[in-house]
Amino acid sequence: MKLEAVRGFAALYVVVHHARPLTGSLAVVTSFGQEAVILFFLLSGFVVYYSSFAGRSRFDLSRYLNHRFRRIYPLFLIALAVSYLCSCLVRHALLPVSGWQLAGNLALLQDVASLKPGVWVQPVGGDAPLWSLSYEWWFYVLFIPISLGVAGRVDLQRYLVFIMSLAAALVYQMVPNEPCLILAYLVIWWTGVEFAREYARSGRVTFRGQLSTIALLGAIAATWALPVVVRHGHGHLQPGVYPLLPLRHFGMALTAAGAGVLWSRVRFVGFRFVLGPFALVAPISYGLYIIHYPILTLLEPLTILPALRLALLLAVAVPLAWVMECCLQPRLNVFFDRLLPDPKTPVPARLVEATAEA
Repeated sequence: MKLEAVRGFAALYVVVHHARPLTGSLAVVTSFGQEAVILFFLLSGFVVYYSSFAGRSRFDLSRYLNHRFRRIYPLFLIALAVSYLCSCLVRHALLPVSGWQLAGNLALLQDVASLKPGVWVQPVGGDAPLWSLSYEWWFYVLFIPISLGVAGRVDLQRYLVFIMSLAAALVYQMVPNEPCLILAYLVIWWTGVEFAREYARSGRVTFRGQLSTIALLGAIAATWALPVVVRHGHGHLQPGVYPLLPLRHFGMALTAAGAGVLWSRVRFVGFRFVLGPFALVAPISYGLYIIHYPILTLLEPLTILPALRLALLLAVAVPLAWVMECCLQPRLNVFFDRLLPDPKTPVPARLVEATAEA
């Protein structure tokens, strides 16, 4: 339930962040939407490892691809269609979509060009939150060769990810490009994998067990300070734009990883009251995350109070996300299971909580 609660919190926070219901000095409370996405990356690495390895004798590649594809892609296509439709309604015109942009989105290579250089294609319909799905998908793909290529070599996997992410971060700073940016962020996602690996082995996550993981993550975070130092001398720095944006992302990854281990040491005291209620949002978190932004674009022109706009957004987005997640997704799961039967493997009781799909 803890993972579910954090996932629900992160999704709802992103929605509130984009709706901007608070103004003035209070606006800072909802200004960390980018950091909330980094929580998704950490959770995803944790959950994907469990669903692939915990309680199983081997890595089932076909099962893995089945689960990852059906979880991300079908609802993503719906989000693209809704985003395009909403953008057309806002502009009262049938907007053109280039073949390059459509192909890039279908290949899950979309990102937000206004926030970072080297982006190849923008999300169709301007659905900015979809940028993170390109990272998620390619993390899933990279998990396969790393897990199978150096199977059983845990330390080697960790250092391989570090070297790839470090090299990609340095290359990106010299020649900005989308593949290097995605690869540079792999180490964040893999931190979740390392946490899950220790928990599967011992039933807990400790600073001692994660010392090298956090240290390597910190080393790559330090490399993202280099372009900040260079740009600082020219006075071209904005908090939500490159080069400060990657530094924010990696700073959040370090903070969340450290806070998670520390909170676990005190048995997550207060978790039930602070984050527990957000578990109610978890079943629709993915749908809510990918569908809320285009709906918000329809509401933006309305001259109403920000709080009322947020209420209207939730009134539309929550039922739509529920239909996607609770009605459509189960049917998609049945369809894909018929195409590729999922072998049932017993999972230890203490792991059941962590094996919910990311």
